[in-house]
Amino acid sequence: MLAPTFDVVRINPAGDAVIAGRAAPSATVEIYDGGSLIGTVVADGRGDWVFLPTTPLASGKRELSLSVRDAQGVETHSRSFVVLMVPDRAPKTSLAVLVSRDGSTPSRVLQRPVERRGVGGSKLSIGIVDYDEKGNVKIGGRGEAGAGVQVYFDNRLVGRSRVGPKGNWMVDPRNEVKSGIHILRVDATRKGKVVARVEIPFSRADPATVKADEALVVVQPGNSLWRIARRTLGKGMQYVEIYHANQSKIVNPDLIYPGQVFSLPKTY
Repeated sequence: MLAPTFDVVRINPAGDAVIAGRAAPSATVEIYDGGSLIGTVVADGRGDWVFLPTTPLASGKRELSLSVRDAQGVETHSRSFVVLMVPDRAPKTSLAVLVSRDGSTPSRVLQRPVERRGVGGSKLSIGIVDYDEKGNVKIGGRGEAGAGVQVYFDNRLVGRSRVGPKGNWMVDPRNEVKSGIHILRVDATRKGKVVARVEIPFSRADPATVKADEALVVVQPGNSLWRIARRTLGKGMQYVEIYHANQSKIVNPDLIYPGQVFSLPKTY
């Protein structure tokens, strides 16, 4: 039976959701939040379906998946799932990323959160999330000079730093980051108060797939191969080397997605 797919996932600040996609015509689609069934819907004659949960989605990180059954009761699961981060307060918008189960297709952002900017025009961004085969992580970005920086994985504080005079900050969390999908949050603070906050999905590859001494980079919102090459290899034109090292993961060099994990050439 044709595997069901997601096309649209939208959540408003109150947690009300619109979830839509495609399946075989007249198929009954089951929508799951983790292991819990949250609803069913029947696809129309063209295979389109729309589901409107009657209960707002609670805040936190979750994974949405789909399933259909044929007349014999044989179940077919969706080949992708949606990693969803619902904020715990308005007016922040939710983050929804479509992720392939087997990594055969690039991740796709279905709903992007609006960056929250702090008081007085304070700005905060995440530009670097690198890790090695042991799970040691380096996280960096830009912000307003002099501001404090607090970094969280799945709402767990993992490190603090301060934005330097040139607007850069860097944190080296001491604890190993386990494989899987996490929510990385960074707060900028002044006088003990949070003045800016950004959150992004962070995909940590399974250590078994990482070769010894292999350098990795995780694509973040706003990244391009050119920018990654300029930062890691010294020259933007060396993006070709990153492309050739990751051809199985990159369908189009101009289209890379947050959460993708790329190997860097040994010249790094």
